[in-house]
Amino acid sequence: MIYAGALYWVCGRTVELAPGRLVYRALLVRKDLDLSGVRAARVVAHPAPTLELLSRGSREYAPAFIVKPFTRAGVAAILQHVLACSPEAKLDPVARDMSEGRFDSITRETIKAMALLRTALVVAAALLLALAVRLALR
Repeated sequence: MIYAGALYWVCGRTVELAPGRLVYRALLVRKDLDLSGVRAARVVAHPAPTLELLSRGSREYAPAFIVKPFTRAGVAAILQHVLACSPEAKLDPVARDMSEGRFDSITRETIKAMALLRTALVVAAALLLALAVRLALR
């Protein structure tokens, strides 16, 4: 049952490209994103590649959804749809590459984020081991 739930959680994500908007659905989440007011879009690794949108009147990017479960062609179609609905929107270099079907830049960003996460986990494990040794020697 847990396996089936985990499989649905990963594979059950869908994006509908509707006129002027994106509809994202996951297990318990549904986001209806209006694309007419998008000023900029970027894809960042936190550590999974995430699409973030900057709307008019906003000063900060808002995470839209993780793009990792989707195919390369699907991600390119999503980004091209954002540009078609909001032609004045600026894409960051990573998002522009992905909209054109090139995924090398996001791979490098993801590897950087994973390396940072791995380093943090190693440091935390070392601290816990040192604490356990210290308690054992008392």
